[in-house]
Amino acid sequence: MFKLFHCPCGASFGIAMVLTQALERAIEEYNRYHSPEAHAQLLSAEGATFRVAFSGYFCHTCGVYDYFEDLQVILKDWGLETRILEVEETPEGAVVTFQVVL
Repeated sequence: MFKLFHCPCGASFGIAMVLTQALERAIEEYNRYHSPEAHAQLLSAEGATFRVAFSGYFCHTCGVYDYFEDLQVILKDWGLETRILEVEETPEGAVVTFQVVL
């Protein structure tokens, strides 16, 4: 069962909804600074794990993890400490699985 957050206006929000909204806003900020060189797109979010697709014309052989870590820095600014669980290379870039550290 997800914990509910209660807004002063009377609305209740599940943690999954709050996490998804925070991720979408952080990715929007990431894209504002990195696109078109690197573009991030939220693919899925389930529990404390989420997957992000990275695409663009960034160098795939030198410093590619820097792009993933830049998203982690923005997420930390939004109050979400994360770790990278898996990086799957794709023809377009990479799909990275992150986990929120609780």
